[in-house]
Amino acid sequence: MLQLVVTLSFHAGQLDQRFVSRYSLPFHVSVVSATVLILAYAAIRWRSALQVACFVTGIFILVYTLPSNDKSIFNHSNFVVREFNWFEELAQEEFAPRSLYVDRYVVFWSLQDLSVVPIPRVLKRVPKVLTYLEREVFDEIYVIRRAKYVANEFQSIDPEFDDLQQILNLELVAEKSFKPLQLTQVYRVQGLQPNVELTLSN
Repeated sequence: MLQLVVTLSFHAGQLDQRFVSRYSLPFHVSVVSATVLILAYAAIRWRSALQVACFVTGIFILVYTLPSNDKSIFNHSNFVVREFNWFEELAQEEFAPRSLYVDRYVVFWSLQDLSVVPIPRVLKRVPKVLTYLEREVFDEIYVIRRAKYVANEFQSIDPEFDDLQQILNLELVAEKSFKPLQLTQVYRVQGLQPNVELTLSN
């Protein structure tokens, strides 16, 4: 238990990460060993009760656990699907009808018949993208940011977003977490950052 506490207290103590998960091996070994010892003792002391418990557990796994795991790949319990469902709700209820979306995942938006462009392309054509707002080709431009909690702060998973934020004035309009220690944010483009206006005009 002490080793587990030390691991969880570690600044990168996320046991679902590959380089951290190995630190939890001693704890898992102790749990498995304790379980085997308890089952061995129960097999001698309460043989019939153990058989009933194993039978009930097996039925529960077959009837509930396995079907639930299969469904979670495709339904709302999957964090990717829940994220896209959230995007769809925002697009229908809160976002302007004619909007341009900037996201790394373009397939989802395309399937919804919505205009989308990846961040790297926007970085190469910032002035042209802003003319879409000036000429009212699009009512709004929204940028999707996905961030991960590292070193006591949320850091962008896509480095290109940080580059884009240095150029564009972005307003946070919505955010939600769909996975532990990760955050999905939606920003509205307000225009250029004042300090880069001259650079772009040149």
